[in-house]
Amino acid sequence: MSNISNSNESYKNINNFTNYTTFQHTNFQKIILSQKEQAEISKKIKELNISFSSYVLATLTDILSKDFRKGKAGWLAHSRRKTLEDQSYGCKIGVAFLPHDQAPTCFLALAQKYDQIAKEESKNPSLDFEKMNISIEKVKETQNACLGPCVTNSGSYKSISEYDFIHNIATCVDRRNANYSIVAHLDRFRGRLSVNLSCSVKIFNRKDILILSKLIATKLTDNLLIL
Repeated sequence: MSNISNSNESYKNINNFTNYTTFQHTNFQKIILSQKEQAEISKKIKELNISFSSYVLATLTDILSKDFRKGKAGWLAHSRRKTLEDQSYGCKIGVAFLPHDQAPTCFLALAQKYDQIAKEESKNPSLDFEKMNISIEKVKETQNACLGPCVTNSGSYKSISEYDFIHNIATCVDRRNANYSIVAHLDRFRGRLSVNLSCSVKIFNRKDILILSKLIATKLTDNLLIL
């Protein structure tokens, strides 16, 4: 991605940070698709039987294909509520991943592969609980790892859409630890579809995430022509 800054000064030793401070923070950028764009994308992915999540992840992977921030793999979060038969509050998700060196080069095949691995993993009925010390060590291992792009879907917010005083909403996670290089949080609200980008400032500075958001908005519609 040649038009995104990749200077040594901005990203020096990006995988070798050892100190974590509260001064590091997260960049956030919201992309709202127009009704026309949304309709075109929805129609095409329905025809191809692929999810919007996998379509966005394939787009992100393609954009970052020549950028060191592509990480090691593409990551796709998926709901486990149905398999676990658990509708209670809380985060009931799994995260499937596909290493880049095992990924198809064809854009459509890549999107289909992301869908496939997420569907396969979502069927796993087991639920493992880690000990706290193991979880802490895993967090340390992935801190500043820039593992690659990830996509997660927050749903439609139907339960709060009836409140007139709520004009817009977005769910976004504090990504200052830079476990993933960039995370796209997808959501729907009152008919509009948006992509909310979240990342550590150590991975994408403010200028870069603005450039990236414009590339994503453009590619989401342009890629329809090659499908």
